Amino acid sequence: MKTIAIITVGISCVITVTPCSAEVITDGSVGAKLNLQGPNFHIGQDLGALKGNNLFHSFDRFNLNQSQSATFTGNSAIKNVISRVTGGQLSNIDGTLKSEVGKAAFYFINPAGIVFGENAQVDVPGAFYASTAGKLQFADGAKFSALKPHGNTLSMAAPEAFGFLGKQTGNIKYNGAGDINEFGELSGALVFTSGATVQLSAANININNAIFSNKAIFSDSGKGTDLQLAAVGNTNQTIGVTTLPNHALHGNISLNNTILDASGHGKGRITIRAENLNAVNSSQVIVDNLSDKAMQPGQGININVIKATINNSEIGGDKLSLGDTGNIMVNTNNELTMINGGKISSVTINKSNAGNIDIKAGTLKIIGPETGIYSSNPLSSGGGKSGNIKIEALHELAITNDGIIQSDTEGNANAGSIDVKAGEVLIDGQNSETPATVTGINSLSNSVGDVGAVKVTVQNGLALINGGVISSDTNGKGNAGRIDVKAGTIKIDGKDKHFAGISAKTGLDSRGNAGDIVVTATNDLVITKGGEISSDTFANGHAGRVDVKAGSIRIDGQGTEYFTGISSDANDSNGNAGAVKVFAKNELAINNGGQVSSTTYTRGDAGEVNVNAGTILINDSKNSIFDTGILSASKLDGTGNPGAVKVTAIKMLFMNKGQISISSANFADNPLQKHLKLIVAAPYIELSNNSKITAESLGNIPTNPIQINTSRLSLNNSSIKTSANQGNGGSITINAKDWARLHNSQITTSVASKEKGNGGDITINSDVLVMDTGFIQANTNATKASGGKINLNTKQLVASSANLQTGVNTPLQFIANSGNNVIQAAAPDGVNGNITINAPQLNIVGALASLNTPQLDLSRVGHDPCSNTARQSTIKKLGKGGIPLFNKGQDGYTIDRLLAKTPNKNAQAKHPSQLATADNDCLPRQNARIKI
Repeated sequence: MKTIAIITVGISCVITVTPCSAEVITDGSVGAKLNLQGPNFHIGQDLGALKGNNLFHSFDRFNLNQSQSATFTGNSAIKNVISRVTGGQLSNIDGTLKSEVGKAAFYFINPAGIVFGENAQVDVPGAFYASTAGKLQFADGAKFSALKPHGNTLSMAAPEAFGFLGKQTGNIKYNGAGDINEFGELSGALVFTSGATVQLSAANININNAIFSNKAIFSDSGKGTDLQLAAVGNTNQTIGVTTLPNHALHGNISLNNTILDASGHGKGRITIRAENLNAVNSSQVIVDNLSDKAMQPGQGININVIKATINNSEIGGDKLSLGDTGNIMVNTNNELTMINGGKISSVTINKSNAGNIDIKAGTLKIIGPETGIYSSNPLSSGGGKSGNIKIEALHELAITNDGIIQSDTEGNANAGSIDVKAGEVLIDGQNSETPATVTGINSLSNSVGDVGAVKVTVQNGLALINGGVISSDTNGKGNAGRIDVKAGTIKIDGKDKHFAGISAKTGLDSRGNAGDIVVTATNDLVITKGGEISSDTFANGHAGRVDVKAGSIRIDGQGTEYFTGISSDANDSNGNAGAVKVFAKNELAINNGGQVSSTTYTRGDAGEVNVNAGTILINDSKNSIFDTGILSASKLDGTGNPGAVKVTAIKMLFMNKGQISISSANFADNPLQKHLKLIVAAPYIELSNNSKITAESLGNIPTNPIQINTSRLSLNNSSIKTSANQGNGGSITINAKDWARLHNSQITTSVASKEKGNGGDITINSDVLVMDTGFIQANTNATKASGGKINLNTKQLVASSANLQTGVNTPLQFIANSGNNVIQAAAPDGVNGNITINAPQLNIVGALASLNTPQLDLSRVGHDPCSNTARQSTIKKLGKGGIPLFNKGQDGYTIDRLLAKTPNKNAQAKHPSQLATADNDCLPRQNARIKI
């Protein structure tokens, strides 16, 4: 261990031992005034004053050089040996300070300061107190003052507290030469009596290259040290001799290349109170349990300061034997910074449990690789439960550059839970090089033990970027834990590097299940460029469900090559994916390769996808490599099934090159349909620019049905389709209360195979159905199969260009902007499906015509839509023999607003505000024609 400069917050010093002549001089206030002779100073009971069980000594100066010693003696009934230095000069102790007084506690007080050198040794039979306090107070109120030594009343009562009177300048410094060799043997250490209290109290405490230990470490019995450090600064303060205050103090404590080890058998405690704690250069604050019994209550590590820095150092405890370790409590009112491998850890490497970690801070920063807060059981052959981790950061928690908060288990017992509360949270991978490097909050099982739950509650904003994660994983038989995240706003941005987000998964060789994920954002949730919220399985275990709620949600892939969105997948496994549920109170926007999805690539099933929002916008303007939308699918050659999909928008659903779909690649020995529906519901639904609502079967199972529930449906260069390969086509049911409009669009069911598969049925229930280059087809290519049934329950069927073809046996090819309108249920090698169009009989040019397959020319119905009148043509309830009312508005809908004037090959999708009813063009006049 090397001597180096220490720089602390608010104090800068180089710790040295000032050369001095050996001086042990009594001041004559409680005994004779003597200049004792060394090098081995004998300080007997006769040089002091005995009151009851208290032996008092008072020195003018007290210094020990290297190879010198001062030995205190007295009768064995004495309980306290109390020494003060009153001459105003600090004490340099570079020799041995020894007491042979029974089992008495030893007190050494010098307000001017105490410096321990590299050769210093303390050998006392009981407790040891070194203090720069102005006085020692007793239980009966008496005071033994080192600042005003004359006129004191020596007390028989037990010492109670050290009194610091303010403006003190005395510090305690220890510039040691402690070391641990390759065999774990200590040299240059201060070794105290087992079970004793060791307290240092001063304005400031600086410990450099030192080892504090106790005799229990070298034996099979013996309690650990009760080690107490208190730095009071220059304030008035009372420090108890048994326990320190519960609050932070105002001085500085520096630990440089230092080990504070209070380990013992069933008992050991380290208590630190200061304003600033700075642990640097491999310093360690340790309390291990060496016993087969659990630590007694209140044991462990307790730190309460204003500000702390843990730099390449560790605060923690290992469970080395069979008994549980003590807890670790760190409270920093202002800031706790952990850098360069700094750790707070609780570890068990035997059958009993590790202690819990409880941290409170104004701001907590964890920066750098191998830096963080750990609760662990690294023992693969057994071991106890990892401790729970609880963190409260009043203002901010920032985890960056591979920093981590982690609870894990390698053994049979469970990993502990992680509970984080903060004002704001930033988790930023920044310089992380690989996806395997974790920056963030992680709970992990590599064994039989289950993973603990992860709970993160953020008052304001949570940001996960550049590979930052909140995760729970299992790579063994144990289950991953539930993840529960709640924040005001949540931002997840992969920065186009690799995964960032909230994740629960099972590893390749695991048998456990992935955990559920519940995410709640009171305001906005934004997921971009490789960000994810996902629960996945890569093994036999099942993925967990994913439940996301927010005020508004935006998912934007921004053209990245990484998946972006909310999902649960089954990958290379027998396990099932979990259900995905997304709720946005206001708006859900899915853009540029973003997805809400559940997918299976193997034998397990995908989960149900349920999306509910005020407004849903699905838009892809970047030609992304991922489908943009809401999906459930089984991929490749797996035998798993997709899940049901249900999409509900309270106000409207708008899609531009978007997709809502169920897709199956399943080839099954018993190809039965799972009766999973794709249901889309919204008052207004608009699909534009090659948008799709689809259900497809690429294998041999029947296609799942589609159901659309709306008041107004507008399809512009888009489609609603079901398609089958070697099974029956799926049905399509559209309930469009007011109107449905097809412009260069299709509503179709189809079967590709020649072997088998009936066409799916199509049912449209709507007051008005407008076809403007629209195809409604329920065809099949299969031999001896039937086309689907088409039922159009409408009060008005309107076809553009007076052109409608129905019942054609040969499947007609859809060509955009052709002006052709087709209704057919063709089966060229089988039986055509029935087409039923329930429309009223209309009086056209003085004649009644049955419109079982109607073609309506608007120029012959009601008002002339292109007449030069003050009011535009409308369809209204006209009374007996007229056109029935299909709109509840005062003036009804104008049919010509639902038809384009002329086909526009360059037509682009419109924003939801540009509804279909915005066009005022009229159709060219044509003679009335009815094709049957």
